[in-house]
Amino acid sequence: MTITKALTIGTFANFIWGLAFIIPYLTKEIDPIIITAGRYVSYGFLSLLLVPFLTKGHLQRLTFHDWKVVLVLSFTGNIGYYGLLVAAIHLAGVQIAALIIGTLPVTIAIIGNIVEKEFEFRRLLPAILIILAGLCILNGSKVMSTTDPMNLTNLAGGIFLAGCALVLWTMYGVTNARYMKKNPQISANLWSIAIGLATGFQALVILIVLMATHDLVMIVDFSPLYNQHVFLKFLAGSLVLGTIVSWYATVLWNNASRALPVAVAGQLVVFETLSSLLYAYVIDKRLPDIMELSSGFLIIIGVVIGIRATIAPKPDLKSTEPQPSN
Repeated sequence: MTITKALTIGTFANFIWGLAFIIPYLTKEIDPIIITAGRYVSYGFLSLLLVPFLTKGHLQRLTFHDWKVVLVLSFTGNIGYYGLLVAAIHLAGVQIAALIIGTLPVTIAIIGNIVEKEFEFRRLLPAILIILAGLCILNGSKVMSTTDPMNLTNLAGGIFLAGCALVLWTMYGVTNARYMKKNPQISANLWSIAIGLATGFQALVILIVLMATHDLVMIVDFSPLYNQHVFLKFLAGSLVLGTIVSWYATVLWNNASRALPVAVAGQLVVFETLSSLLYAYVIDKRLPDIMELSSGFLIIIGVVIGIRATIAPKPDLKSTEPQPSN
């Protein structure tokens, strides 16, 4: 694969991942837990269909300990992370959620370096300061422009939940990378299918429990789904999120990243954030204001600087590939 083709495919994959922010934005009437469960039931079912083709009968080689790790990773990196992200989008909007989650490459580098000690921490300091400045401008401007106490509460809740989602996926990214390094006998395809199956199982259990206990404890409101139009939106959104966003975009990314230098591949991840912001502005039929532009610029520049700092050649230090946040 040529570099040009790999760049095109990698960028396209990130534009697909941007849909993970927009579909919940278009389905605000549906509870975040239902959206999350729908996405991962779809993804789990697809993983089940792919078992005969991608695992080569090796699924049974995974140990009991492997499956325990798979269950934890499935929740932190998929169910828990995306549920919090969807709730953050519903409360605070795409712009805030996308820019907070967009700092993932740097947060993974920070925590990964604390664990592995692969490079000097001061190399990340400029990126951290730039990102913090961008986040302060973004969140500060939103708070200053919000006068309704209810909207202010929603905004604060959305920022908090997006931060929690960031923590969960950072934990997932670091833990998953370390486990795969320590267990080279587990292929990427096998591990991906295992996580897909576990995520689908968890999502299905959550959905069944919520439906079975709905009359006793109304944790989730299913009533919007009684509307045919809303139900069809939910069904279409679940299929797109589960098959195209969760699986197809990851396949594209894996193929592209093999043909790209780590430095280039890592920087392509910013297109996930950019695409989600672009989609949101198109849907809202407006242009970003000066505060959104300046904060977004600072955060994205900070992420790029952070990625470059983590992969800069250094004697006796290994560089790690940043992980995309699908």
